[in-house]
Amino acid sequence: MVLANMPLVRWVAFRFGFHPKHKLWEDLIQEGMVGLCIACQKFDPERGCKFSTYAIWWIRQRMIRYLMSLSPVHIPFKYPKEKRDKAGVSLSLDTGGREYKGFVNRIRSKDGPEKLHAMIQYQEKLDMIGDSLAELDPRSATIIRLRAKGKTLKQCGKELDLSRERIRQLEQVALRKIREQVA
Repeated sequence: MVLANMPLVRWVAFRFGFHPKHKLWEDLIQEGMVGLCIACQKFDPERGCKFSTYAIWWIRQRMIRYLMSLSPVHIPFKYPKEKRDKAGVSLSLDTGGREYKGFVNRIRSKDGPEKLHAMIQYQEKLDMIGDSLAELDPRSATIIRLRAKGKTLKQCGKELDLSRERIRQLEQVALRKIREQVA
């Protein structure tokens, strides 16, 4: 069953915007195959859904976890495909008690100076996000900051005395506002 569904793994990787010549292609396919194996083990045909529908969830979940593990900071917005292809960029977040001037204080690139122009444009976009964050109401800005630091919805809810669902809703509204201002 795994071999018969290998094209499904490649299809999901394509949907993430990667192509076979990308340097992360093989790693992404490998993680997708792990997800496919998990789906094979846990699939129950009596539940009434197709295997491919069930398997895609597990494949995507493993691929997303792999991509998220590449960077210590996860920018809470969906950035364009051309930025996603620049996987050599490493981000770090250092608040140090200072007010945010952007999510990123420094950018290191493994690819060297030829990527400098793209990195500068990326930093400018992140600075615009930081400015947008300053324009949000204090509660929404606090939620975005906590989530950027890796706090879960439950932890944010305890800190702000709100439910997880309300934190998720406020986060979605705030992210929508930030995307509108940055785009």
